[in-house]
Amino acid sequence: MGNLQAIKVASAKRRLGELLIEKRLLQPDELEKGLALQRERPEKLGRVLVDLGFVSGRDVLAALSEQLDIPLTSARDFPAVAAEVEGISVRFMRQFRFLPIGVEDSTVTLAMADPLDSETIASVRLFTRKRVRALLCSEQDVLAGIERYYPEPEAEEASAGLSVAAEAAEDIDQLRDMASEAPVIRLVNNLIARAVEHKASDIHLEPFEKEFRARYRLDGVLHTVEAPPRNLEAAVLSRIKLMAKLNIAERRLPQDGRIQIKILGRDVDLRV
Repeated sequence: MGNLQAIKVASAKRRLGELLIEKRLLQPDELEKGLALQRERPEKLGRVLVDLGFVSGRDVLAALSEQLDIPLTSARDFPAVAAEVEGISVRFMRQFRFLPIGVEDSTVTLAMADPLDSETIASVRLFTRKRVRALLCSEQDVLAGIERYYPEPEAEEASAGLSVAAEAAEDIDQLRDMASEAPVIRLVNNLIARAVEHKASDIHLEPFEKEFRARYRLDGVLHTVEAPPRNLEAAVLSRIKLMAKLNIAERRLPQDGRIQIKILGRDVDLRV
């Protein structure tokens, strides 16, 4: 705990916005806009700046790593197989955005979206009876790693008496649950917010076999932007359908709907 407090004190000396300006990744007026928006919505400054399109998520992570003096890790550094840690549920990992990526004799290493989350660190220390080494990692990489190492168990084969209608109902319920999770809601809202900030006329979401692509139309030209993770494709598309009051089970016929949402303090009307 003493080390954690020392990190917090040290981080207060160099603010994230100042670091980004020093590195010429952010302009002072952009920081002012980000701080103004942060006062309207209780989110971390890094996320606000990324949502506004002023900096990339990668640049924010690198600056945070320097600010907090905590090493940065990514999915490329994850081990080939899951670290063997007993007593920690996958649900707990998802809820608090962390992933065990290494276990040694007396230490467990965690990739964490918030490496200053002392309560989660204390819980892992209690469960494992080991010291905890926290590394900074993007939330997307953490969630993707959890899905990679701990995939949802496949549903048992339906009995002969289970009707197709019942299977479809279960599928719809699963999609609805996925689309209602906080990370998915945040992803979709951020996608729309960035489009509004860039004054895009259209948002294109394009699922391919091995890629989920997002593009904004700016002045008549389509530009590729950072898309949600491929493993969240179904959840993101279902979220948009729910917002537009469309049938999330319909995947063949075209549908038409509208979304009315308040983004960046503005009322936005979208046709889907």
